Amino acid sequence: NPSKCDIEGAEKVLSTMKYPKVNRVDIAFDFKDVDLSAYQFIDQLGRKRNSWSDGALRLETLYIGAPQSGLRIRIYDKAREQGQEGNWWRVEAQMRGEWVKSINGEFRDEKGGNFNIKPFLMDPFEGLSIKVPDLQKDGVTLQEKALIHYLVTFPESWNELSKPSRLKYKKILARMESNEEIDLSKLFAKKRNDIMYDVQKWLRIAKKNDVIQA
Repeated sequence: NPSKCDIEGAEKVLSTMKYPKVNRVDIAFDFKDVDLSAYQFIDQLGRKRNSWSDGALRLETLYIGAPQSGLRIRIYDKAREQGQEGNWWRVEAQMRGEWVKSINGEFRDEKGGNFNIKPFLMDPFEGLSIKVPDLQKDGVTLQEKALIHYLVTFPESWNELSKPSRLKYKKILARMESNEEIDLSKLFAKKRNDIMYDVQKWLRIAKKNDVIQA
């Protein structure tokens, strides 16, 4: 556990490994002076989600993806967690299973067969839009605006819609113009190479040795 071991200790342990592999990668973005509770998180992939709000219905924590899934995204009020004032939000992506095979240079084809590839890191934020929709813009009917306003104000009401209706209004929200928008995929793309460098740096420590030394 890196939180219980310094860098020197971690390098010593890794240097004894014969077949190193990554089994989990966590990626986090911090947003200071931005209140993400005012934004809509539109998941166009229709994944399972759980959220917690305070007494004023202000978002505190949102999970996208099931606990056992290979990818789970968590958005939460980091300032509140740390007992601090002001706005400090964190968006975390936890990648496991199939999501880390590509990092290890492994991949699986449509028939389930494995083959080797050049290691790369998939975008965990693909399909997720974060925006403050502009309900005053044209292109959406008055009825659609009214329902979207209700869904935005009372997020738990999404569960009252049928699956086709949920998909319909998520698509409408995704294409609506916005007053504010955060493109996580774009931010991730800027850091992808740096993240892969850090991951492979730790793997290279282990690959220097092919036997366990006393």
